[in-house]
Amino acid sequence: MTSPPGRMRRYTALERRMWQALIRWVTRRGPRDGFGYAGPVRPLLWAFVIVSAVETVAVHLILPWLVVRVVVDVLSVYGLLWMLGIVASYRVYPHRLTDDGIRIRHSLFADLTVPRAAIAEVRARRRLLAGSEMLQVEEHAAGRALSIPVSGQTNVEVVLREPTTVDDASGPVTEVRCYADDPEGFLAAAQDQRRQAQQ
Repeated sequence: MTSPPGRMRRYTALERRMWQALIRWVTRRGPRDGFGYAGPVRPLLWAFVIVSAVETVAVHLILPWLVVRVVVDVLSVYGLLWMLGIVASYRVYPHRLTDDGIRIRHSLFADLTVPRAAIAEVRARRRLLAGSEMLQVEEHAAGRALSIPVSGQTNVEVVLREPTTVDDASGPVTEVRCYADDPEGFLAAAQDQRRQAQQ
C-alpha cells in the first residue's frame, strides 16, 4: 500500500502533468509524430466536458448565496479544467517510437518505455480485457504480459526477447500490450524502425 507521502507525490505529479498537457494543447506544442489511442474514449470524454460545463452554469444560476456560489464555481471550474486536461493529455502524450524504444502512454496515468534492444517482434492482435485497471499484468504460457488497455481492449503486442523489467510492471514481463487507433500504421513504423536498426 502506498504511504500518505507517496500518494501526495503521485497526486502532485498528476497535477503537474495535467497542467502541462493543457498548456501544450492550447499552445499547440504537442508532438508532431506519434500514434493516438483515444478513439474509443474520445466521445465519452467530450460528453463529460460538455455536461460539466452545463452543470457549472446551471448550479451558478440556481444557488442564491454568493459565498456558496463562488466556492462552488471555483470547484466546478477546477473540475472542468481537469477534464479538459485529461482530453488534452490524450492528444499531447501519444505512443511514440524513439531511439530508446517504444514509448507507450495512457493519458496522465501511464508512461513506460520498452527498450529497443529488448523487442523481438511487434504484431497487431486485438484482445478484450475483463478488468478496468489502467495497468494489468497477466500470466500466460510464454511468461507475463503487461497490458495498458483503452476502454478494456488492446490491439498491439510488443513481444520481448527475454523477460524484461519495464516501468510499472512490478517485475519482468515477456510481452507488452497496448491500444493504438491505427495499429497497422504502428506496426509498419515499428517494422521500419527495426529494419533501419539492422542496417
